[in-house]
Amino acid sequence: GKIDTCKCDYINVVAPEWRMDIHIKEDIIEEVGRLLGYDNIPLDLPLHASAGKNKMFEFKAGLRELLARYGANEVLTYSFVSEKLLKKCELDCDNSYKIVNSISPDLQYIRQTLIPSLLDKAYVNQKLPVDKFAIFEMNDVYQKQNGVDEDGVPREKTSLAFVVAERKTNGTAFYKAKKYLDKILSVYGVEVKYTPLKADSPEALPFEVKRAAEI
Repeated sequence: GKIDTCKCDYINVVAPEWRMDIHIKEDIIEEVGRLLGYDNIPLDLPLHASAGKNKMFEFKAGLRELLARYGANEVLTYSFVSEKLLKKCELDCDNSYKIVNSISPDLQYIRQTLIPSLLDKAYVNQKLPVDKFAIFEMNDVYQKQNGVDEDGVPREKTSLAFVVAERKTNGTAFYKAKKYLDKILSVYGVEVKYTPLKADSPEALPFEVKRAAEI
């Protein structure tokens, strides 16, 4: 490209019309590094202001470690789900953002809860010769009912979903899941009250109301 230099502290750079990949200053910096050789770039770390501890990040990391210590395995599922999976969990597709140019029918919607994806993975694992397992995922979800922010971007909500499954059991699934939750709450010193589940949220829809609770 054309570079105009002067006795100033800046350089004016004009990219040629055929370089459609140059749009921002970082593109110029990358080009200079490529021409001069990446091996010639000093390895010194840039100076930056000292940032304080992120309490939410530490809390999430501690919660993940705690669940893993109790025997649960963390999974990461796709952020996109199919219409078929949403309907299996009795979720309203109109509350999910639909991908206009999705590459597959199985990836049509942005998930509004983690539950469908986690139940799908639990179903797959139950086909294996494993009598008992627990899985969880902590990630962001998006619901139309939560609206958008000032930039018009869908509001995200961090969610934690947990599934415990046993092939051979005489107990009730509700109390097995509750046991894990009670352990976690005791570690953080949180007192809660279990109340009947109100089926008025996407998180509650996949569950049998009489065999579930909210806190």
